[in-house]
Amino acid sequence: MMARQVLAPLLATFMLIVGATFGYGFYLVFRTAQPQRSSGRPSSAPALTGVALQADLRQAGQSLTSGKIEQAILAYRRILAQVSSLEAHLGLAEAELRAGREALAAREFEHVLELEPRNPTALRQLGRIGAREPRTWAHAEERYRAYLGVKPGDAEARLALARLLAWQAKSAAACEMFSDRRVAPLMTLDDRRSYAFALAATGRTREAEALTRELLALQPGDHALEAQLAGLYASRRDWHAAVPLYRLLVQRR
Repeated sequence: MMARQVLAPLLATFMLIVGATFGYGFYLVFRTAQPQRSSGRPSSAPALTGVALQADLRQAGQSLTSGKIEQAILAYRRILAQVSSLEAHLGLAEAELRAGREALAAREFEHVLELEPRNPTALRQLGRIGAREPRTWAHAEERYRAYLGVKPGDAEARLALARLLAWQAKSAAACEMFSDRRVAPLMTLDDRRSYAFALAATGRTREAEALTRELLALQPGDHALEAQLAGLYASRRDWHAAVPLYRLLVQRR
């Protein structure tokens, strides 16, 4: 009996201690799970501005100039993670171009146009990149036209647009670009060939015939040019010239 009277208070005290310990533990768990109140200060570093931004841009540009392409890309991306910068987008686009990643470069040039819709560098580069694949020719044409609205004297861009128009069978527009006196000195034999076909397609038969004959003197045996010349002769009923040429074409095939 005496042992029971002694053990009962001890057991009760032990249960109180255990209960208090578990209770405090649950309280700590609950408190930790609650969202912390904001202290009113941003959790991330403040956006780059002023001198700091220019210093980072200068450093990224130096990496690009010295050929440290991937280092420049990381530097420009760090800047863009903190602030929207036209110069950083342009630098990143140029770096991606040098790395051979034209799709990523095009995306950055599009970001540039969001900030400055008539930026000549972005417009020209997007035209050049888009000209590589038939599915993006229409988009490339749009960019080149916008670029020439800003830089109308760029003969190389005019020639690039003329090629795009010829590839899309927009013959009248292609002839307009090819016939520009600033473009003529830059044209290759393939360009002049495209011009000859565009002239014929638009009904400018005399000009087409003269250019086709000139090209055949430089590239004898070109089947497509010979067929065009025969067709031009036939269109004006010059059978004396057309029939022998058609006969020659049949014999070769």
